[in-house]
Amino acid sequence: MSRSIRRPLLHMLMALLATGVLAAPAEAAGKNEPMVPQPPLLKIAASWSGEASAAGLQALPQWRPKLRAGCIGDPSAFAVFWAVFKPGSIAPWVDFDRHLVVFVARDSAYEQLAIVKVTLKDGTAEIVASGYRSAPVREDRLAVAAAVVRRAGIKLLSVGGEQAPVEP
Repeated sequence: MSRSIRRPLLHMLMALLATGVLAAPAEAAGKNEPMVPQPPLLKIAASWSGEASAAGLQALPQWRPKLRAGCIGDPSAFAVFWAVFKPGSIAPWVDFDRHLVVFVARDSAYEQLAIVKVTLKDGTAEIVASGYRSAPVREDRLAVAAAVVRRAGIKLLSVGGEQAPVEP
């Protein structure tokens, strides 16, 4: 495009902007909210899913009934959890100096329940789990998902808007 043609196009564009033809409507002014940064995701180092006895899970000291979830911070508690979650198998090794195991439980009707993300904001680890319903509910069983996340900075556990403190 030659310089003689570009200059008039530029002047026309500037005139349109000045008259407000290309400007945003007045009612839109101030409607652009600043982007709110998302809380950082915690890396899930390992995860497991399956079914467990409802009574066995509810008997664990780490079980938080309001959340239908819990948090495990030491090898002996993890061994007890694993015996309920995967009876007859050996619990995998977790570095509890640097990590915690978080778990959630839902009706046994849920298949493929998994912890899909864990975020950390102001000391609160929010757990997001996903699964799909595919079978009738069995009252004595719960679908369970567990994940290993880093321990640093976690003071509260949040699931579905409910919160509970994390035991040290």
